[in-house]
Amino acid sequence: MEIGVGLLSWIWNVLKFYTCYRIFTMAVTLFYGEVVVFLQRLSMIFFVIMDLRRGLCAVRSEMETHEHLFFRCNYSRQCIRILKGTVRFTWPNRAWAVDIAWASKRWNGRHIVQAAYRALLAAIVYHIWQERNRRVFQQSMRPSSTIARIVVDEMRQKIISIELPDSVSSRGLYRLWRIPWPVRDTA
Repeated sequence: MEIGVGLLSWIWNVLKFYTCYRIFTMAVTLFYGEVVVFLQRLSMIFFVIMDLRRGLCAVRSEMETHEHLFFRCNYSRQCIRILKGTVRFTWPNRAWAVDIAWASKRWNGRHIVQAAYRALLAAIVYHIWQERNRRVFQQSMRPSSTIARIVVDEMRQKIISIELPDSVSSRGLYRLWRIPWPVRDTA
């Protein structure tokens, strides 16, 4: 009897060991997997933090902030310069908060031209931020002239898509954006 009990005890100990071993290896695997994921995320955060010094600007000494990115950075200033030449777009280029306050006072009405300037500012900010993310996360870049052309093309498409009445303001907006006035049927 003692041999049978000993054999059963031995089998039970082996099974316990094997089960504990499996649980342990599963736990280690899960833990290791979580550690690997954690380390990957940590390295990604570190990569992003390190890339804050090399966003859009060629000058690597300045930390990337909203103040710098919109519109102190040479890249974003070049975009604004191109847009100033394409459409009559004035931008004071002071501190970011001051510039936004200036724009909200100047372009606060319901006039179609003021609405177009608000949309233009939003498009510029969006595409500069998108380019910054492209450079940081995809390591690819486009010149500022391309971004300015994309913004102008998008704005022209938005203006064309709106059914505007035949008025002096509407024609002025089309002229400002160098869009030919559509010939409409009167019949």
